[in-house]
Amino acid sequence: MSGISPSAVGSPTTVADVMEKWVDIAGLDDLYLGYVTSPNSFEDIVDLLVPELRRRGIYPDALEPALTLRETVYGKGQTRLRDGHVSSKYKYDVYQEDKPYVDNGQRGEKSSE
Repeated sequence: MSGISPSAVGSPTTVADVMEKWVDIAGLDDLYLGYVTSPNSFEDIVDLLVPELRRRGIYPDALEPALTLRETVYGKGQTRLRDGHVSSKYKYDVYQEDKPYVDNGQRGEKSSE
């Protein structure tokens, strides 16, 4: 890890010790890991550091699926408009398009074709 923020350098155990200290002191709930050298940094993070962080319970075993904006606002599982919402009556899956208007000489009537 590097950049303009504090960095930890060393073995996976050493880096995990530093990160665990940051989590404990600052009360972090997320860790963002970046690369220093390309292409090996991410490979080293995934292969060496992440397993050590998982053993310590700092890094999740699996990420939960991301919530949609609507779920974030109205609650998990609320992926569609609520029934009481003004726009809930417009359902794409039941939408039927009217046949196009064709002027067959009879004003105001749709073609039966």
